Amino acid sequence: MDAKLMLALLFVWLSLRSCDIIIEARCIAKDREALLAFKGGLTDDDDDGHGMLSSWEQQKDCCSWYGVQCSNAGYVIGLKLIVDNNGSLRGDHIHISPALLELDHLSYLELSGIGNTSLIPFPNFIGSMKTLRNLTLYSCGLSGTVPEENLGNLTNLVLLDLSYNSLTFENLSWLSRLPSLSDLVLSGNRIHDANWPQKMLMIHSLKLLRLSNCQLNDGESSSKEFLMNSSSTLSTVDLSFNFLTLATLHWLSNIKTLISIDVSRNQLDGLIPDSLIRNLTSLEKLLLSYNKLEGVVVVVPTSLENHSHSNSSSNLITLDLSWNQLRQPLVELIGNLSCNAMEYLYLEHNQLSGPVPEFSSCRRMRELKLGNNKLERLPRSFGRLSQLEFLDISNNSLQGNISKSTFMNLGSLIAIDLSFNDALYISPRWNPPTKLQALLVRYVKLDPQFPTWIQVLRSIVTLDISYTGISDQLPSWIWNFSTNLSNLFISHNKIRGTIPNLLQERLAIIDVGWNLFFGSLPQLNYTKVLKLSHNELSGPITPICNARSLRWLDLSYNKFVGEIPNCWDNMSTDLKVLNLGNNNFSGQIPQSLGLLGSLQTLYLNDNGLSGEFPLALKNCKYLQLIDVGGNKLAGHIPNWIGANYKEMKYLVFRQNGFDGEIPRQVCYLTQIRVLDLSMNNLSGQVPRCLDNITSLVQMTTADDIFTNGIPSPVFVLGSWEGRGYRDYPYILSRSGDRGYSDYPYVSVQWKTNESKYQKTLWLLKLLDLSSNKLNGSIPRELFRLKELVSLNLSRNNLEGKIAQEIGEMAKLESLDVSRNQLGGEMPSRLGQLNFLQVMDVSYNRLTGRIPWSTQLQSFDESVYGGNAGLCGRPLAVVCPMGDGDADGFIMSSSSSSSSFTQDWLISIAVGFIVGFWGLILLKTYIHPSSSRGRLD
Repeated sequence: MDAKLMLALLFVWLSLRSCDIIIEARCIAKDREALLAFKGGLTDDDDDGHGMLSSWEQQKDCCSWYGVQCSNAGYVIGLKLIVDNNGSLRGDHIHISPALLELDHLSYLELSGIGNTSLIPFPNFIGSMKTLRNLTLYSCGLSGTVPEENLGNLTNLVLLDLSYNSLTFENLSWLSRLPSLSDLVLSGNRIHDANWPQKMLMIHSLKLLRLSNCQLNDGESSSKEFLMNSSSTLSTVDLSFNFLTLATLHWLSNIKTLISIDVSRNQLDGLIPDSLIRNLTSLEKLLLSYNKLEGVVVVVPTSLENHSHSNSSSNLITLDLSWNQLRQPLVELIGNLSCNAMEYLYLEHNQLSGPVPEFSSCRRMRELKLGNNKLERLPRSFGRLSQLEFLDISNNSLQGNISKSTFMNLGSLIAIDLSFNDALYISPRWNPPTKLQALLVRYVKLDPQFPTWIQVLRSIVTLDISYTGISDQLPSWIWNFSTNLSNLFISHNKIRGTIPNLLQERLAIIDVGWNLFFGSLPQLNYTKVLKLSHNELSGPITPICNARSLRWLDLSYNKFVGEIPNCWDNMSTDLKVLNLGNNNFSGQIPQSLGLLGSLQTLYLNDNGLSGEFPLALKNCKYLQLIDVGGNKLAGHIPNWIGANYKEMKYLVFRQNGFDGEIPRQVCYLTQIRVLDLSMNNLSGQVPRCLDNITSLVQMTTADDIFTNGIPSPVFVLGSWEGRGYRDYPYILSRSGDRGYSDYPYVSVQWKTNESKYQKTLWLLKLLDLSSNKLNGSIPRELFRLKELVSLNLSRNNLEGKIAQEIGEMAKLESLDVSRNQLGGEMPSRLGQLNFLQVMDVSYNRLTGRIPWSTQLQSFDESVYGGNAGLCGRPLAVVCPMGDGDADGFIMSSSSSSSSFTQDWLISIAVGFIVGFWGLILLKTYIHPSSSRGRLD
């Protein structure tokens, strides 16, 4: 090789080597020491020794550390540490160290998610870091009031994000000193400055403003001077989750540079001002959902204005008016909007009526959601919506037939939801769009024959034909007609046949419940949700041991037999719902159930199970519902229930052989709503601490139960994020308010009958200790359960009096204390229970007069029977005259005053009438001349 070439190559190699040396040694020592001091304020406690900051070691170049960015000269110019839910920078003693002040060239600082197990005071030294251009302290647990002068010193800031902390901003005047600020994000904090709109929009460089969930009111923003001097560059505004009214929309409509507006979840009501759309010709996204809007004000243009008005909203791509109170015909609403460019239109959960228009001018539409309205019929065709991908018209009042032309030419359509339109009919000759990935027609009429048009849906992922009136043999092709089929719902029909082994990896959800299937349990591999309830399946359930992916299993109301296999250690730890109730299982509850650490709902009721309630179940700390009623279980009710089941809401142990005392620890079940220990052999006294159960003392709502509570397939397979059709297959069974098959249920004794509560379960608050061997008196503390709806203490050995405090149970609808040894008089305050519909105090030792009230006298006399000492209505036994007033007028304190006043007035009226007419009669029969002598 030529010597010159060799020399040149050597020179290049030495040059590259020298660059490597520079790169390896470029970290400035001062910056490295500052970063190590900053690390000292954090907790990087990852268990495997590979925490987020494990690369931060003193002997290494700090420019190669995780999250650190350096300049060519070796100065630290950027620090980015983002902690997700599985991150390691969390702890009770985390603080943001002022050592960051030593980083003289730092221009970019982003800390997200650190320290959120405890609150951290706002680091005031931040105001001295004047080289910062981008500052993000997102969800860091920062608290306190931000000093007015602090952030105003950062005059080079381009981006400021302090969102989702616990900060308070009393005065926002400092924003005027940030001339280059482009992005301002303060969401999830508290802003108390009444002039917030003016101070925000005086930043003339501002392009993005996010103030979601800041407790904002409208503020003072109506002056013309403010509107004229406001930002002329602002393009994106997010003011969602606040307390804003239409006044905010009015001033927003004057910012003509806006491209995106989100004012959802506020207090907007009335009509949307037409200026919002007419003036903002650049607007592409408008989100106004979850308000109380009633319609759109439209100014009818003159002939000269007609062209400009028709194109005023031509750039609008996304419009969300869902969850409002829109009441006009849909045709009228669409006629008032220009949708030439619109791709996403969300109008669900309103009161829109009339026919569904063809949307002929909305040719770019991709997603159209019209569910939960009052729409009456479909158009002949949606043929011009050639780009439409997702269509939801569920939960309306649609009638008529779906014809071949209804969805013709919709070549891009991927998802259709027509569910909950029970007057809508789909012909067996229907030709559905062949590219469909999701078809939901629950509660739509189909012919009894299994629809063969399903076979053309080769791309289908989710198919729901539940509640459609099918009464036919299940065709064998249903399991393999589509290689993409993942979610199959055919429940609540009369479909017959057997279920083959389900070994396909793609089948995630299978719901064939409430049909006529027979045979044995199929082999399973990859299925995550399996619902086979209310069929005629039989045999053992040992094939379940191979189902390692299950998260929801419902085999209830079948004819399965044998022992419950002890193989739950093979199952996924994500199994949340297990329902084996109403079968013919025998033997003991397997210990391996205790390994299901995520279990939230457990039904083992109405079988033939024996033995004790297993200790291993104490490991299932997330359980919210347990029903083991109707078995042959024995032993004591474990006292660890109260300490381990902090989330428990429904606990049913009824109709077993449990003995011993009721453990005091049940009082630790502060969220319990149904506690049913009836029909056992329990003895001892009723615990006096039951008033510690908060949910029975204080009011709760449905949200308290289902928000974090008993899961449905939505939560089993992951939360729903976004609004697109790609996420929609996981919203099954919740698309309408009539589909409660996935809700939890409890069967209890209610008003003398056994009733199953599901849809209204959240309203039920019940305590049933009946048919045991309890003794002693009814504790007064029990009557402090003001939210209790049903109380049953019947068929025990309780004695003593019923205390007057029972009048505090104002919501009580059902009361049964029959067949005890209760004595004394019935409390007069019992008449204050205005909601009482069912009562039974029979077969006790009660004495005295039955208190007078509308409810107590309306009951059949049998509810008072077997109390030889009771008298008064409705009994035929007349009370002695010395026992109070005349029979039937012993009154409860709530009604005695008004009844007494009424009776007193009646007595006066009767006295006046008798006296007046008596005097007239005397004058008629006594001669006037002799009357004086006779009177003398």
